[in-house]
Amino acid sequence: MNKTLRTMAGAATLLAGASTVALAQTPGYAYQPGYGAAPVYSPAPVYRAPARTTTRRSSGSSGTYYPAPAREPIRHTKRDAAIGAAAGAIIGATTSRDKVKGGIIGGVAGGVLGGIIGHTVDVQK
Repeated sequence: MNKTLRTMAGAATLLAGASTVALAQTPGYAYQPGYGAAPVYSPAPVYRAPARTTTRRSSGSSGTYYPAPAREPIRHTKRDAAIGAAAGAIIGATTSRDKVKGGIIGGVAGGVLGGIIGHTVDVQK
């Protein structure tokens, strides 16, 4: 077994050495004498973005683009708070033993949740 391992290691070394020599002798990979001087390459140019300058023009049609101001999204906070308060008051008064107390607590809870949902979820852009 020891002899087999040494034989395999020797064969691997021989193959690695032979492939390196073959790659070095392949045309196009190295300078070959007799075909003229080795080419000299200059470093690649570095491209930079031009510096931004601001100029003001007083003429009417300067060709400058002025984007429209950003529109505010349409939120339905008050509407959804009122809907939530009404629904909460009805559910609270219906399910509670004390109808007034349940209606008040349900109305407040429904109004708060409806306002939160109307402000964050029900938004039109």
